[in-house]
Amino acid sequence: MELSTKSLNEAKKQLQDFADSYKRGISNSIKAATEGLYQKVLYYCYENRLGEYVGDIHWEYNEQKNVGRVWVTSTGENSDGFIIILNEFGTGIKGTQDEYANEHGYVVNESGKGEEGWAFPTKNSEFKWTHGIESRHMFYQAFQDIKNEFGNIVNIELQGTIGKLYDKE
Repeated sequence: MELSTKSLNEAKKQLQDFADSYKRGISNSIKAATEGLYQKVLYYCYENRLGEYVGDIHWEYNEQKNVGRVWVTSTGENSDGFIIILNEFGTGIKGTQDEYANEHGYVVNESGKGEEGWAFPTKNSEFKWTHGIESRHMFYQAFQDIKNEFGNIVNIELQGTIGKLYDKE
């Protein structure tokens, strides 16, 4: 670089290109991590034989805020989303044996029936007895996975955006 107006303007442009590429790489990282989290949640749902209930699991990336989220909608006690939530945290006495649900304020033994358990109707109008279900941690495990992979995701995305600046030379 020499001390001339042209040289300084070119250096300024290169710095601005770098800053823009860096911002784009970070945004791409958040979007990729959010989509990856969603895919992992689905994977863990299928692994826990809950694939028929994944229709209420969603993901989105807000480009203006650079924020991604993965969530489940629940439209009532018989919704797919409600079933996913019950399986995430567990229910009954079996659910209370898991620290995860308790840490998040989820009440897994709300009725207080505890070890007695309760009867529930099946689709065939029969009744079955349960002591609840253990937490299956689909969202939690997916989050732990993405948290461990996030550095690599950022590295790949930054190399993809910033690296293009230097491929021209």
